[in-house]
Amino acid sequence: MNTKKIFLLLLFILIISMGLNSVDAHKNEKTGYVTKVIDGDTIKVSGISRNIRLWGVDTPELKTAKGKSVKKVVEKKLLGKKVTLDVDNKKRTDKYGRVLAKVYLKGKDINKWLLTKKYARVMYIPPSEFNKYSGGLTKLQFDKFTKNTGTTIQKSGTSSNSGSVYIATYSGTKYHFNKNCRGLSNSRSTTKISLSTAKSRGYTLCGWER
Repeated sequence: MNTKKIFLLLLFILIISMGLNSVDAHKNEKTGYVTKVIDGDTIKVSGISRNIRLWGVDTPELKTAKGKSVKKVVEKKLLGKKVTLDVDNKKRTDKYGRVLAKVYLKGKDINKWLLTKKYARVMYIPPSEFNKYSGGLTKLQFDKFTKNTGTTIQKSGTSSNSGSVYIATYSGTKYHFNKNCRGLSNSRSTTKISLSTAKSRGYTLCGWER
């Protein structure tokens, strides 16, 4: 066998091998439509009988106002949308039988998005095929965020006029339910005022909390 034939044979074997590895790496990928949002980190997807638990993140419980708020945010983001699930190959389900997966919407990592938006904290429980996320709320911030204040984020960014909000003391045009909101990260100081006062002054809800 001449050198050219040997080269072509080796190339063919390499391509087949890469293809098999690729299939194996993504054997647990699934697609479907989000039919229900159970809470901020648990959803139902068409074609899958078990609930889907978003891997690596933890959002407040539904018994808290913030938990209800995050659920509304996720509903607005995912409900009725087609998503791709990358199921954890090393640990497919949690102790409750929910499928552990990264959820992608048009290629965007929704698990990471929840952390970026400061709606969740990192929750890493090995073994897992995925690397641990970073960022999100710290434990202290999460505990404060989870406190039931009685104020929730409403659909389309509206809410009742009761309760208190935070604004940047010296500048800004947005109000915030969460003192640790990313929208206040560059503020030197914050002031707590009533929601009705904030609205009367022309403040609108921060985009990070919609």
